[in-house]
Amino acid sequence: MLRTLLFELEKRAWLVVSLLAVVAIQLSPTPSGLTFQGKQMLAIVLMAIILYITEPVPLPAVATLIVLLQAFYRIAPPQELARSLMSDSLLFIISTLVLAAAVIKQNLDQRLLWFLLKLTGPSVAAVLFGFVVVCSVLTSFLGESATASIMLPVALVLIQLFSEQTGHHPRFASVLLFAIAFGCAYAGIGTPSGGARNAIMLEYWDRLGAVQVSYLQWIRYGYPLLLVQIPLLYLVVRRSFQFEAASLRESMVLLRRRVRAGGRLHARDWLTILVLGVTILAWIFFSSAWGLGIPGIFGVSLMMILGILDWDDINHRVNWGVILLYAGSVSMGVGVYTSGAADWVGVSLTDFLNRHGLNHGMVLFFAVGSIAMAMASLTGTAATVAILGPVVLRLSALTHNNPVIMGMVLVVTSAAANFTPMSSPACTIVYGSGLVRSRDYLRVGWKMSLISFGLVLIFARFVWPHL
Repeated sequence: MLRTLLFELEKRAWLVVSLLAVVAIQLSPTPSGLTFQGKQMLAIVLMAIILYITEPVPLPAVATLIVLLQAFYRIAPPQELARSLMSDSLLFIISTLVLAAAVIKQNLDQRLLWFLLKLTGPSVAAVLFGFVVVCSVLTSFLGESATASIMLPVALVLIQLFSEQTGHHPRFASVLLFAIAFGCAYAGIGTPSGGARNAIMLEYWDRLGAVQVSYLQWIRYGYPLLLVQIPLLYLVVRRSFQFEAASLRESMVLLRRRVRAGGRLHARDWLTILVLGVTILAWIFFSSAWGLGIPGIFGVSLMMILGILDWDDINHRVNWGVILLYAGSVSMGVGVYTSGAADWVGVSLTDFLNRHGLNHGMVLFFAVGSIAMAMASLTGTAATVAILGPVVLRLSALTHNNPVIMGMVLVVTSAAANFTPMSSPACTIVYGSGLVRSRDYLRVGWKMSLISFGLVLIFARFVWPHL
């Protein structure tokens, strides 16, 4: 009994540390220019950072603690706090998770692989490039978790076919799997549906920055950068590993037999593709009038009405903890802004940048991007945007910079911090295959992170101001 109690306490030691940190900040003097509620909110942010890094409790529990402490410290009235949890972007992220679940349910992996191989041919190098492109495009619309879940079985089918053909495990397996991991991790910047961090930034622009960015507007900012990154990512992944220059022709013959044995696409497969396409078109052309959540929920409703998904599918295939974590993160960001904490941090940071001549142009973008990448390597991309988003928007106002450009710098640089299997959901999913080594993530990650960081500085200075 005592041993069990000690074990549980040891497991949750960082939870105790985080709560003690909150108490310590509460007892400390309030800095000049910071409101008492702002100090309380910064204490909650510190607690969240500690818990995001150490994970002594499930991450959805961190979201509930964020809300509970805001209520306890009276950061906002209960009704306002409840409203901060529900938003158009929350409906949007729910709908993307459900739509991705519908794609996964149809088990289209072998057909998708056959379609890809028909485009690329039997060359391993061409197939690798095809995987990077397909992962990038799918991720930009479905999100990295869903795309990695779809493409990992596709790659495993190809690896299995080659093994059956040659009698040995292919050396190109690692490079193929890393093409999925990093193709998904870096491609989420293309559209708002590419990841939770994008939806969080959209919500901050709307609520805190008085700026509405539509689905199509985001694409104008994000997709040109994504298209530049795709060939560079391919080259980095390809040159980071040595693999055989094998032909996959016999594997293609075997795959074609399996696909033909499965028959043509069924009506439900075509309906899934149709509903997904209609929803994406609604996001692109009607988000300025309807928002992103309503078209997404329309697509989800069609999936259920047409019998593509039932409630059991949604209940079991959608990670509701991610949704709770997202809602809590947005609520925290709104609290940071409304309590005056973002203003105080923004003013303090602006004063520091002014004293050192870092308050303009590329230097400012470099400072914001460096902070974002460093924090994202510890807490993850969504948490980084949730915490830094209000501060960056306030900083953009104080330095008279475009809030959309500043927000995009934050989003892209936080997405570029991929150094470990836990850096992003896609990296974690691929690592779960057991076919890649954890140290190889750094081999690819540091190179691509520097490239991505340099590209976002160039786009922020020379491209985005003209959009």
